[in-house]
Amino acid sequence: MRKSSQLIILLALITAIMVWPMLGFAETGKVVEIDVTARQFEFSPGKIVVQQGDRVRINLNAEDVTHGWYLDGYDVNVEDEPRDQEINSIEFIADQAGRFSFRCSATCGPFHPFMMGTMIVEPRSTLPMALVLTIVVALLSLVYVTYRGRQVAPEVAAAIEVNSVSLTEKWPWLKTLLRQRWLQYVLFTVNTFFFAIILFAGYAGTGVGNANFSIIFVWIVWWALLILLLIPLGGRIWCFMCPLPAPGEWLDRRTFIGKGRERDRNLVTRGWPKQFNNIWLQNFSFLVVALFSGIILTRPLATAIVLTAFIVFAIVFSLKYGKRVFCRYLCPVGGFIGLYSLVAPLELRIKDKETCRKHKEKDCICGNENGYGCPWMEVPWNMERNAYCGLCTECLKTCPKDNISVNWKPFGTDLLVAKGKGIDESYKAIIMLTCAIFYSIVFQGPWGFVKDWANLQMPGFFGYVGIFLATNLLVVPFLFAFAIWLGKGMAESKMPSAGFLASPISNLVEIVKKLLGKEAPTAVETAAAEEGKLPGMKKMFVDLSYVLVPMGLAGWAAFCLSFLFINGAYILNVLSDPFGWGWNIFGTATIEWKPVFTGVFPYLQILILLVGLAYSISLGFKLVRQYRVEASVAWKALLPVAVFLTLLTTIFMWLYV
Repeated sequence: MRKSSQLIILLALITAIMVWPMLGFAETGKVVEIDVTARQFEFSPGKIVVQQGDRVRINLNAEDVTHGWYLDGYDVNVEDEPRDQEINSIEFIADQAGRFSFRCSATCGPFHPFMMGTMIVEPRSTLPMALVLTIVVALLSLVYVTYRGRQVAPEVAAAIEVNSVSLTEKWPWLKTLLRQRWLQYVLFTVNTFFFAIILFAGYAGTGVGNANFSIIFVWIVWWALLILLLIPLGGRIWCFMCPLPAPGEWLDRRTFIGKGRERDRNLVTRGWPKQFNNIWLQNFSFLVVALFSGIILTRPLATAIVLTAFIVFAIVFSLKYGKRVFCRYLCPVGGFIGLYSLVAPLELRIKDKETCRKHKEKDCICGNENGYGCPWMEVPWNMERNAYCGLCTECLKTCPKDNISVNWKPFGTDLLVAKGKGIDESYKAIIMLTCAIFYSIVFQGPWGFVKDWANLQMPGFFGYVGIFLATNLLVVPFLFAFAIWLGKGMAESKMPSAGFLASPISNLVEIVKKLLGKEAPTAVETAAAEEGKLPGMKKMFVDLSYVLVPMGLAGWAAFCLSFLFINGAYILNVLSDPFGWGWNIFGTATIEWKPVFTGVFPYLQILILLVGLAYSISLGFKLVRQYRVEASVAWKALLPVAVFLTLLTTIFMWLYV
């Protein structure tokens, strides 16, 4: 058994041991009476602390609309109406120690699914145990990678081992299937059908988010499926079936399934502004969507408008430029899928570069009667990462030399590839990780005032915008740069110039100038380090920023787990009544809402976050060893970055456990 597998199993066993606080204890006989006031979208108090064994009586008073009080793990529920003179109460024995969320169980407005608070039944050992375990995992990971690294010479550590398996060679039927033009269009048709329902539900259905098909199936079903399954395993496989660019592509090509009109790749690349040959537009578009997520994720109409805007932009850019310009350079969803696809084991690559070199026609980029030249404007024989390959399989269809293969390789291999890395992807990694924390605070936290800010309540929203943007673009980049600066100084026994710590501000100024066309684009510093020495700060910042990718994906996965298990019952409701019109097609519209696995998913979140932490530290060590330095130097350079990752994991633990 490989050492990494043993580490994961050890983490799983230790996490399982943490279930012991859930064991029952005898009643103490003490009665604790708590008055809880409920108003949109906040409980007061938002945090309740009792002792294990107490008999707890909750007196619920709804101030504005009907509210409920449901406690995870105890399955107790009480509702109260604002005009009801009698305050409704519920009693139960707090026989399970730990941290439990209580939620509103009566639909009370757009933020209803995220109206929640926390009850702590002392002794509360879950969070301290989780935090201690986080530190232990970080230290064990550092010790493990250093021990393994000492056994490997620097020049060997710098090499990237890729042991991939060709799925299309192993299963010939898969190659035959992927070469069929109808396959992608069947998936387009199915997804377009659901997409049409989503749009109709958004425009014509009820305004109550948890009773509307658009909110439930976009932000719970699709989002969870994407983060928990499609991206970690399939990379950009969603791009293969995404219906958003399909209308623009069909209009541009003037056909549906068959081979139609095709624009020359050189005309497309010459037409698209050079200063936008990066993912900065995707970074900013994601920030805009995330800023208004409090509205988009809770209002069906807002979701429909945003998705419609995506379609319109995709059509406009397809007709103006051709190819998948919108998907590659503008789509906020495509940006984070591309970044996190670097973790995925599924890839599309050429088999032999020499074959491509000898083949003069270059059908994979020019197209032929069997298919189009790469819609993503990639050059297959130069492609070494998943980031910008949309897995459309056009090159598989057009290659007359049978030199294209769909492979399965070790997780995270692409994160070690130096080619293609840049400051734009570095900021994408930072933005995605920071946004995962913000989403957790807004949608899973008990702070009603934060929900009000995200809900566009003025003037608090302006403060929220400032905090959100400053944290994403300045604070987190500065802290990460400081960790790298400190690590480089420790490794070289000489602190580098502190001027680099101002790079978040200077980078943003430089980026804005480039995007405005006032400064020619310059390449990121990628010169190889002198043998046995660390490179400059900018290169280290770019390279080591990829340790935030597994950590960020783990944070989003933990967030999606809580979303899915808490709001999963709404899926059954909207299947029978997708528009909130009072239908009951499958007889599931009246199923009572009740979160499931509330006593289990926090431990799954802990496990996911710890695996993400261990993987990120291990990845960081490999990235530093690529500079051909000794293991001891790599350990010193990585130590502050490992502390930074541990602090981030601690924040997630504090929010979820």
